[in-house]
Amino acid sequence: MTELIKNSLDNCIGSIYGTETLTHEYKEFYLRSLYKYFNNEDLDNIIHNSEYKLDTNIFNTMIKYELERYFTVYCAKYSAIFIMSQINGFLHFGITDNGIIEGIPYYNHSNTSDYIDFSLYISDVFKQSLKMLRVNSENKEYNNEIYNWYINNISINIIKLQINDDLLDDGYKHRLLQLKNKANKISKMWEIYKKEYDTWYNTFMFYSQKLRILMNDTNIRKNIIEYINTYVIIYKLNESEYINSIKYYKSDSLRIQDITMTEILEIKNDYNNPINWLIEYKDHVIDNLRKIKPKQPTYINKDVDYYMYLSRMCNLIPYLKDKGFSFYKIKINVPYNNNFRDIEHKVEYFDNTDKWLCKKRVYVNNSPITIDINK
Repeated sequence: MTELIKNSLDNCIGSIYGTETLTHEYKEFYLRSLYKYFNNEDLDNIIHNSEYKLDTNIFNTMIKYELERYFTVYCAKYSAIFIMSQINGFLHFGITDNGIIEGIPYYNHSNTSDYIDFSLYISDVFKQSLKMLRVNSENKEYNNEIYNWYINNISINIIKLQINDDLLDDGYKHRLLQLKNKANKISKMWEIYKKEYDTWYNTFMFYSQKLRILMNDTNIRKNIIEYINTYVIIYKLNESEYINSIKYYKSDSLRIQDITMTEILEIKNDYNNPINWLIEYKDHVIDNLRKIKPKQPTYINKDVDYYMYLSRMCNLIPYLKDKGFSFYKIKINVPYNNNFRDIEHKVEYFDNTDKWLCKKRVYVNNSPITIDINK
């Protein structure tokens, strides 16, 4: 009875297909290029505006683009891996690593022509992807025989999925709303930080200017006088050590030229010299500014960007279903030919690192992984 129920749900969105094994590899279908085809306003409407008219032609174009990437990256790779593992393997697009069927969306404007176009496109991309396979045998005469057999026998099946509302994830809108609220909160944190940092930066750069420029600023001279008076009270200086400096800074006609570092070292800590108070005041302000430098928010916008969340199919299925989309899963069967078992050969695939690789599939801690085969 359990097996019968499982089989009846094998082609239903939201059902559990099973765990990955040596013979079954799952690939969840992500919409990574969603932001290449739709702007933030479009995506916001997808979530919050039920009247929004989604451009289904553009969406279908995006799906084709994503599928081409999936076939290019995974098809030849897992075909070679299954063959080198000497197993009859299956590669599934549209199933998560946890074995949950989510599918691949596509909008059929008519019942037949769009689906035919979709299936022909997939078949063509599938055939092109297998060109990234090659056979390496010590006996070269077997290379073409082995290669041609696999090219002709690796098959693809496009399966239209059923939709059972009871199995759909109906919490996606709530999660997206939570993420948007969090993103808005963090966005405001960044706005506050940016404003505070701009103020801090401008102040820091102002006080980092040459002494000549600071000295010739009227407000700075007033601040220095306040600083001297505060300093005098704290350290109980004699009047003779500061009275001339205060008169110096009260002069409206005060102007000084650039001071060299050697001169600064000679002047520093000489409280009878008015320029020393300028140096002291500048160092005091700079030190305090370093202590109060605004810190960036702990969270980075992209980590909670709810638009990125939309790239997960599970969060778009209910919306796309309401818009009339159909959903499919793709199953690629890579059979193993026992007749080639005794022929010394390797089946390799061309990786996106521009290298020919040879791997096989094994179990490690009860989970299937791929390992390199020494050449």
